[in-house]
Formats: sequence, structure tokens, C-alpha cells
Amino acid sequence: MIRINLIPVRVTKKELAIRNQAVVAGIVLVTALGSIGFLHVNITGQISATEKNITETQRKLKELETTVKKIEQFKAQKADLEKKLDIIAKLVAGRSGPVSLMLELSLSSPEKLWINKLSIKGSSMELAGIADTEKTIIDFSQNLKQQKHISDVQLQELQGGKKNSPQGTLIEFVEFKLLVGVRNAG
Repeated sequence: MIRINLIPVRVTKKELAIRNQAVVAGIVLVTALGSIGFLHVNITGQISATEKNITETQRKLKELETTVKKIEQFKAQKADLEKKLDIIAKLVAGRSGPVSLMLELSLSSPEKLWINKLSIKGSSMELAGIADTEKTIIDFSQNLKQQKHISDVQLQELQGGKKNSPQGTLIEFVEFKLLVGVRNAG
């Protein structure tokens, strides 16, 4: 007959302690490996996300650099166009300015006054000429003061003189120099 031993085998305390320590060590080892694995996966994910972020940022930076180059080109073109527009505006003002000034000069001149010299430097104009009398010169300077593009009239020199005409008669005349302030004639 077969005998079955149903009496529990006595496990010694020493063996039980070793088994319990082995189970605890196994649980600790599995937990440590699981934690290390989780941390590895987590850190690897963060690294790959950061690398993706870096590549995306570098791509955006390259796009912005091309945009900045285009903006610099537009600024250079704008500055060039502004210079050209300034030149055009100066040419337009220069084209009509002297004409307006000459018209005012012509309208202000009395009948017996002749301008022999006219020079414009910046915002001043120097006139030299002759007239039949001093009153004619005074009338001329008063007429100039009323013009739009004339700001100031100063008598620099006034000198009387006599000369024989081709017909043999003696002609009296007055030479003058005026310094005239010119406003923007554009």
C-alpha cells in the first residue's frame, strides 16, 4: 500500500527566514528594475522631445533668417527709393523755383532799371545794375519786399555816375548792389 504523509513537514526557522529574504530581495529587485526601466523610458522620451524641439526651433530660425534677409533687402530698396524720390522732389522744385523767382524779379523791376548781374548762393541773391534815379532803385526794393519768394532786401552799394551817350549827350545814372534773401521757391 501506498502511504501518504499528510503531516506537515517542519520547516526550520532558518530556512523560512532565508525564503522570506529571497522573496523580499526578489520583490526589491523587480521593483528596482521596474523603476529603472520607467525612468529610462521617461528620460528617453524627454530627450527625444527636446531633440524634436531643437530641430523645430532650428528650422524656424532658418525661416526667420531668410525673412530677416528679405526685410533687409526691402529696407535697402526703400532707402534707395526714398533717395530717388528726394532727388525727384529737388528737381521738381529746382525746375519751377528759379522760374518763379525770375517772374517776381521781372514784375518788380521798374521801367528804367537794368539788372547787369544776378547771382544766387543758397538762400541769398545778389543783384547789381543801374537805374536812372535813386527813387527807381527804392521803388524796385519796395516792390521786391512784397514778393512771395523774397524775404529781405538790403541795399549794399549806391553810386552815382555820368556817361556820354552815343548821341553825344550826357546821361546821369545810379549804380546799385542789392542783397536779397530768397525763400524756398519750390
